[in-house]
Amino acid sequence: MAAEPAGLARTWLPTALGSSMLVLEIPVAAAAVARGTGGAAGLAAFGVSIAVLVVANSPALAITPLVVSDAEHQPNRRTSGYALAVGFATAVALALLVTVPPLFALVRGLANLPDEIAAQVRTCLLALAPASVAVAVRRYFHGRLIAARRTGGISVATVGRLALSACVAWALLAVIPGAGAALGGIALTAGAATEAAILGVAVARLGRPVTAPALGIGTLLRRHAALTSTRALNMAPQLITTTAVAYSALAEPSLVVWPGLYGLLSLFTGPTSDLESVVAGHLRRGGDPRDAHRLTLVLALGFAALYAVVVVSPLGAVYLGGLLGTPPEATALGLQWAPLAIAVPLLWVLRTGSRGFIIAGERASGLLYGVVAHVVALTGVAAVLALGPLPGVANACLALAAGLLLEWVVNALVVRRAYRPQRMVEAVP
Repeated sequence: MAAEPAGLARTWLPTALGSSMLVLEIPVAAAAVARGTGGAAGLAAFGVSIAVLVVANSPALAITPLVVSDAEHQPNRRTSGYALAVGFATAVALALLVTVPPLFALVRGLANLPDEIAAQVRTCLLALAPASVAVAVRRYFHGRLIAARRTGGISVATVGRLALSACVAWALLAVIPGAGAALGGIALTAGAATEAAILGVAVARLGRPVTAPALGIGTLLRRHAALTSTRALNMAPQLITTTAVAYSALAEPSLVVWPGLYGLLSLFTGPTSDLESVVAGHLRRGGDPRDAHRLTLVLALGFAALYAVVVVSPLGAVYLGGLLGTPPEATALGLQWAPLAIAVPLLWVLRTGSRGFIIAGERASGLLYGVVAHVVALTGVAAVLALGPLPGVANACLALAAGLLLEWVVNALVVRRAYRPQRMVEAVP
């Protein structure tokens, strides 16, 4: 029998708590970086490094929906080996990016980085490279736990990750205050390894691996490629908008505050990062599409309202200037334009829920239409606005909303065409 609405919410909640705490990890590390001798340059370099890292880790992040959608086909031994290969390949790619001069020159030129910030970006990315292996492993474990509806261990593991990364960041600040952005990179790598270890214990309790006949490696690669494209899009906005900020008016203060403001947005979008997997799993088990639609709508309205309350109240200044240590001028600029992004959490959640319907229908390739639409809108709006008088942080907020809106519309059209004869068409999120 299909899960009831409360059961669907209970499946999502542990993943949301885990993602929420994980989102807090970056601001905590950024706060330590800002209070080191690197100051504002270190904070900007840490933000640029994270923007590069999350895009590079997109294949690893896509492991979770791959495991959930193929849980009845893929034997765990093959899938786990595939996840490890993805993680090691990403780690090597990041190491080459910062150690091969022409490759790093490309990154530096793209982001228009001055010397001081560029040097710290190099060391931070090198410190973050090993984390890619841990990310791939933990995302595989997330998929196993979601497929088994045993998601309680995810929040426990994330608490351990947040605690360790925070301790490492502030301990390094006391011992090596001049480490700059690399301090944050080391802390995040240590936290990711901790989370993977704790999740491994939870997965070990699930029992013996699945032994169903495996899909061919070619099929596995094709499905992963389609899912990776959507994950890359989840992460690409930070890199694209950071680049646009660097070429916009008031670039320097915008570049300092934008990572913090993007992190604030992530607090209200990150908790739904696995909503697509939860929705897909619910539908593939025969769950009522209307339950998935209701949960998506409630979350979209709720997170948008929470973000609005923060940015129009003193809480925004407490977060940016108090917690993160963003300089006053940059903080004032960010808070002035932050309300432009109120639609971002709303559209983010609606878009993510619609992806779950597409994945459940085994039409992962259909996600690419939304991906292309989002990239075109996001990049186009960011590029056009960068030529105008608005500060970079305002341009970034508007570009984010435009990209999400167009992807959600395209996804809704894909779902309606795919499920027109079925009841799921009545519940397109």
